[in-house]
Amino acid sequence: MLWSVEKDVDSITAVAGLLLLYSSNGCQGQAEKGSMYINEASRMAKNLGLFGVRDRLGLQEMPGYTREDLQAMAHTAWGAFGCIA
Repeated sequence: MLWSVEKDVDSITAVAGLLLLYSSNGCQGQAEKGSMYINEASRMAKNLGLFGVRDRLGLQEMPGYTREDLQAMAHTAWGAFGCIA
C-alpha cells in the first residue's frame, strides 16, 4: 500500500488524503480504522504548522510560498480542524 511508503513524509496532500480516508471509513462503519487516519492527519497538520500559528500571516512573512500554496494550506487547515474538533 502506498500509505506505508508515504506515511513518514508530512505534506498538505497527505493531510487532505487522510481526512478523506477518515470520512470514508466513518461512512462505512469502520470507526476504529478511521481513527488511525484522523490521528495521523492531526499529527501531520501540527508538524506542518497548520495549527498554532498567528491568526494572519502575509506573503512577506511566509517566504518561499506562493499565494496558491498558502490557500491550499489554509483550506487543508480548516478541513482538518473541522474533522478533528
